[in-house]
Amino acid sequence: MYDKENTANDDNTMVLRLRHTSTEDADKEKTVVTRYRAFNIANVVSRFEGTKLKTIKIIVPEQTGDSPKIEEGSNNGYKDATYTINDYDKYVTNN
Repeated sequence: MYDKENTANDDNTMVLRLRHTSTEDADKEKTVVTRYRAFNIANVVSRFEGTKLKTIKIIVPEQTGDSPKIEEGSNNGYKDATYTINDYDKYVTNN
């Protein structure tokens, strides 16, 4: 999700927040699954309005706790994990 009105962007940094939206019934979502997935962010990067994009920060909600099962009374919760791509401008070429 990219919300340019409510983000911490500056002239050289773009901040992206990864959100999960489920169509499952809440009663069916009782187990946490880790999934790795690649996303094409070219469309979002092209909307960056800063001076020169050098850093991309991706913020992902990450599960905490010691059980993959989501049950009442468990110590499961969520925290934001931040992954940073530095020197982004060195990996791309503008034609």
